[in-house]
Amino acid sequence: MTDAGPPGPIHPLNYEPANPRRRRWRLVRRIVLWALVLAVGGAVFVFRTELWLRTRRAYWLYECMHHVTPPGTVLEEDDPAKAAKLLAANPDYVQEVSYDALILKDPSKVPPLPPTAVYCPKAFRGLLSTDPKHYAPLPGDAIAFMGERTSPAGHRRLIVIPHTGLDWHDFESVPDNFSWVIAPTSFLGSGPANWSAGLGTYMLGHSWGFVPVSLKPGLADPKDLSHFTIDYVDASPHPAFHGTFDIYLKDDDTLSVKAIEAH
Repeated sequence: MTDAGPPGPIHPLNYEPANPRRRRWRLVRRIVLWALVLAVGGAVFVFRTELWLRTRRAYWLYECMHHVTPPGTVLEEDDPAKAAKLLAANPDYVQEVSYDALILKDPSKVPPLPPTAVYCPKAFRGLLSTDPKHYAPLPGDAIAFMGERTSPAGHRRLIVIPHTGLDWHDFESVPDNFSWVIAPTSFLGSGPANWSAGLGTYMLGHSWGFVPVSLKPGLADPKDLSHFTIDYVDASPHPAFHGTFDIYLKDDDTLSVKAIEAH
């Protein structure tokens, strides 16, 4: 066994003395950080209603802009059994509402309508709820077309065409003020603008007078972002004609419409 010899000298550890300036800087940073957290939290609490409104508006507007009506969608279903099934299973359908019930102060005096399911997407109803002062409610009015279209100059707009939202005359016209052309704004903006609402009926001008027509779900043109079409049929019990409304979004936020009757 080898003798390791006497142990070497012990050198004490010399720690650097604490820097008072660094300690103060850390304390200041913590105070500033907590002050910011409290300030942001307080602002969120104070403006929570407005922030929640803007969040909902941005969400529903996005959903509306990207909405695509499924092929074969029935805009209005008046068969009681089929209507009840749609109302129970599909959130994009609502019960038709009597206009008399909306006008009277006591809707209970108006006889209830038979079950009729109308296609009014949940996304659009959500958008309506975010700004009731600007958006007139649609009492059970089916939506024939809803989605984003872009004008030739690049203006992105939400287009909403209700089933009773256009006046047609002599196969060429423009929507009345119950069709919606909505300019979206950012989260910080005051909300969608350039909307309009009113009342109208789909009519086609013929030599024998005006003829009401019924609409089919509209289709967006994937090749031309300003273009979409809505097929129509004679609204009489025995349709005699049908065709297509050819619609373009213009740079001035109006819609150019031409009715093309099929032969």
